Amino acid sequence: GHTEDADGYDYNAFYAEFGAVLKEGLGEDFANRDKLAGLLRFATSTTDTVSVSFAAYKARMKVKTRSTTSPATPWRRQRTARN
Repeated sequence: GHTEDADGYDYNAFYAEFGAVLKEGLGEDFANRDKLAGLLRFATSTTDTVSVSFAAYKARMKVKTRSTTSPATPWRRQRTARN
């Protein structure tokens, strides 16, 4: 999805350019790890685009399914292999 705000700032474009650096920062900048983690975006079972924050993903989950899996779960590998 397109996430341009009123000021013309497009987070998806920013993330496409700097997402790898943000992920690298998780392992190197321990003082800012929580802040960096909040900036990360993920693909979900409903979309193949990397556009959902972990907080938004959890908020959409049904109460009974609040357990989470890593991005490398078998369904993700299978979807990736089919595409």
